[in-house]
Amino acid sequence: MKVLKFVGLVLLVFLVIAMVLPVIMPETASTSQSVQINASATVAFRLVNNPKNWKRWSPFELDNPEMTSIYDGPEQGKGAGHRWESADMGSGSMLIVESEPYKFIQSQLDFGNHGLALDEWEFIENENGVEVVWTLKLSELTYPFGKYFGFFLDGLMNPMQEKGLKKLKEIAESYAETLIITEQNLESLNCLAVSDSVYRQDISAFMQQSKSLLEDYFSKVNITKAGNEFLIYKNQTENEKIGVTYAFPVYDEAREYGTIVSFTRTAGRVLQSIHHGDYTAIDAVHFELQQVLRDRNLPLDVLIMEEFVGDVDTTIIVSYYLKAD
Repeated sequence: MKVLKFVGLVLLVFLVIAMVLPVIMPETASTSQSVQINASATVAFRLVNNPKNWKRWSPFELDNPEMTSIYDGPEQGKGAGHRWESADMGSGSMLIVESEPYKFIQSQLDFGNHGLALDEWEFIENENGVEVVWTLKLSELTYPFGKYFGFFLDGLMNPMQEKGLKKLKEIAESYAETLIITEQNLESLNCLAVSDSVYRQDISAFMQQSKSLLEDYFSKVNITKAGNEFLIYKNQTENEKIGVTYAFPVYDEAREYGTIVSFTRTAGRVLQSIHHGDYTAIDAVHFELQQVLRDRNLPLDVLIMEEFVGDVDTTIIVSYYLKAD
């Protein structure tokens, strides 16, 4: 009997301690892990900013192949959401509530009866690429079990974060480097130009015809170009005709002739990248510039300019207007 009483007393003491300790434990908890990735911040950011990409590197999805996923809202960035159902993980959802391109992402996690949490990602560029920091923050931890979960959060989550970051690093470093993209201010420019509406597949033919017309006219009237020739048009879908203009800059206003008319290039702020090589391979530059617009949640139907430095198949400066003046 004495042994039973002693054991009972010990269990009671442990129970009292177990119930008292959570009273003094904090109602918040957080845990972080980081990894150095030898790739651009742009590549790493996009792997996190699009919820559909998580199935490629997230340990929660890789370890649960039977998980059912539903994606809501935009494909990426603020407002993009992911809802899941899993026999092992239960049900929950993730919603991106803040997305600052190539620097920071914050998501709200909703685990139903198990509460809410915040996922935060920092992308810190350095000379070797980017340091990615993954932080999980819990708040309003309930007594007593929620507080115990917060107390053991490091031990529970750090291995999962490390596994996910290792896979993220592997994928990001397997990518080719992205193009260099800058923001520039363009000034207005007086030009002589040829304009028409054509289907996208007919742009090359339009360029060749317009270039020939302008060169013949400039030669006949002895006009000198004041800069690089360029093509300018509005981005639209494949099945629509596009309003296109091929232009030669001029120093002063010049006389129009037939289909050759005066044209003023719009001034404004642009995203800009450079393509070297054949014009038929320029799609990669357009894809990257359009992806930057998506990263910023900006519309894709913007004004586009392709400026030809030297021959058409030598160097092409591609500009996407962010703001037209």
